[in-house]
Amino acid sequence: MRHLAFLALLCLSLQLHAQFALVEDKDGYVNVRDKPSLSGTVTGRVPSGNIVFCMETAGEWYSVDYGSGKQTGSGYIHRSRLQMVRNFPEIAVQKATEDSIIFRQDSLRLVLGKRLFRQENRQLQYNRSGEYQYLARIDGRDFWGTDGGLPRQEYSVFRLSWKGRPVNMPDSAFNDVFEPNFFHTQLRYDSAGGRCFVEAINSDGAGGYVVIWMFERGVYKTRQVFYGF
Repeated sequence: MRHLAFLALLCLSLQLHAQFALVEDKDGYVNVRDKPSLSGTVTGRVPSGNIVFCMETAGEWYSVDYGSGKQTGSGYIHRSRLQMVRNFPEIAVQKATEDSIIFRQDSLRLVLGKRLFRQENRQLQYNRSGEYQYLARIDGRDFWGTDGGLPRQEYSVFRLSWKGRPVNMPDSAFNDVFEPNFFHTQLRYDSAGGRCFVEAINSDGAGGYVVIWMFERGVYKTRQVFYGF
């Protein structure tokens, strides 16, 4: 019950205050500043077409996290350079069960499945902090979804079809993110740009994270993961 209450609070907070955004700038990149002002020092750049995670607003600016995996930066980006993913239409759920969910609209179809975590053929690396031993890496990679414990569930299926054709997607795009939560998963479609966005808020209660996968005209493009709080 405590896990469910925590997850519900996390999801509500993210839905009210945080969202993913697509960087769109005619210069091909946008500056990230250390304060919400043009007088702020430029601390980084994000190329157009990349996704950032917006947490709070400060006037006409968003406080954002950006980067890849757990190597991220933060700062402020002007709202005129961001297209909120949430503004794109949401694709309806066609069918949902305890272990799977299907989204579909015309020839666009997404099938997700989950199962109990399988340790077999996985390389588990544990570290120690004092008397506490924790799981640090799986298959030599950082992972998302638990706070040092063994994952309970993993994605078993992640299959997108665009215009009736299956989209090739590497297993590495989803086999290091765990505790999938289909109740807080959405598929959005930008028909003008031919882009699909799969968003999820996943957690085991302590290892909460937000993740987004982006596809463009039937091609897998990128994935971004952030702690989200």
